[in-house]
Amino acid sequence: MPPPPYALAAFAVPPPPPAAGLSAPRPDHGFPPGAIPFFGGYQPQPPAPPLAATRAPPPTPPGAGAALSAPGGVQMAGVDSGLCYLFPMKHTILHVIVGSTPPYEAQNTGFAFGVHVAPCFLTVKELIIQLGKALNLGGIIGVTECLEAGHGRWAKGISIAKDEDGAEQTLESLGWDNKRGVGGLPPVWVAVNKA
Repeated sequence: MPPPPYALAAFAVPPPPPAAGLSAPRPDHGFPPGAIPFFGGYQPQPPAPPLAATRAPPPTPPGAGAALSAPGGVQMAGVDSGLCYLFPMKHTILHVIVGSTPPYEAQNTGFAFGVHVAPCFLTVKELIIQLGKALNLGGIIGVTECLEAGHGRWAKGISIAKDEDGAEQTLESLGWDNKRGVGGLPPVWVAVNKA
């Protein structure tokens, strides 16, 4: 049976007295502030090296801000340094088909496409202009919605040219809203119409 804890208290070794020039021991652990404990006592902590002079980075010129990441991983460049961009609350996901033949004209064939995230309040005209820049295609004159018919078949949906009156409609007014592709509704597929 081990001895009771109070019996060992009489044999406890007190901490050594503080060395000349050091402060008194701290009551919480018996060592002076800044001391490094080691077996048999403590030693004073060596002084820290002087801090090197640091300079602030040069300011970013206007218009050369770093790219921001929008919801869905979209990169956005051109926001000035120090500014915060408030992203729209509602976005839609567009599957943009690029190629010479849209899928509703060549059934059961493969095609290339890219996925883009766009705010729902974007007009179709702005979408066409932005897709021309994003895809590096200067001759985009419109977009055509492609509807999945199942089993590799496609149907032609609404087609809107950049210069017609319908191009002023928003994506949301066409039904291309934040519920498409995520909330159980089929995704939005559009083919670009080139000149």
